[in-house]
Amino acid sequence: MSQLKVASINIEGHRHLDRVVAFCQTEQPDIMNLQEVYESDLPSLATALSMEYHFGPMALVRRPPRDASSPYYPWGVAQLYRPERLSQVHHRLETYVSIQPVGLPNFKPDFNNLMDRVVSFLEFELEGQPWRVATTHFTWTPRGNHTPEQAAAFESLKQLLGKYDDFIITGDFNSPRNHMPDENTNVFKELALMYRDHIPSSYQTSVDPDLHKAGPLQLLVDGLFSTPQYTSQNVRLVPGVSDHQAIVGELMKTN
Repeated sequence: MSQLKVASINIEGHRHLDRVVAFCQTEQPDIMNLQEVYESDLPSLATALSMEYHFGPMALVRRPPRDASSPYYPWGVAQLYRPERLSQVHHRLETYVSIQPVGLPNFKPDFNNLMDRVVSFLEFELEGQPWRVATTHFTWTPRGNHTPEQAAAFESLKQLLGKYDDFIITGDFNSPRNHMPDENTNVFKELALMYRDHIPSSYQTSVDPDLHKAGPLQLLVDGLFSTPQYTSQNVRLVPGVSDHQAIVGELMKTN
């Protein structure tokens, strides 16, 4: 049985890069999935961590301060990995929400959801076994409330994921596992019905109480899911890394 250490962090642009580097140097994950990342920050991150990376663009976003003179930079999700651990690495990028007319370098969002939504996949071999690890940053809603916009995006995501019978996926799903218990459904709950939810039930929030601008929200919106071939151990949420807590854990794949 092969084993892979995976981390996932919504890094909030370039606000917490030193914390992200320190976290990764301590934890030494084999794959680090990032959301809300500027492509321009990836070369220095990869160099500092001795990792390689692939980027999944979602939009062009200004770097703070976001005034009229601020330039736009490619923004999206990324996957960094240790090349000495993985072999036959292939990157696949799939879009499940496409805002028209879109397409870098012409698209500049003015609202959280005026951007593409993508899944970035790393496909590779580890100790002779094929693996697939993915990440996404799902459609935003205020305070995690389920909306028709999110429901439509989830239908597209389900169709995309349905093409694959073997994967791990992490990300910021903007939908809380523990919110609005009287609600019939939401994205996190639906994913947990379809796939294995590896976040221990003891966790009630993935928002960092000290670094998030809204304070200590009780919203567990960051997830680690997989198809049944994968089991996990030592899955933890780690505060003090970004405005969202980092996910880290070891995944095992059965033969």
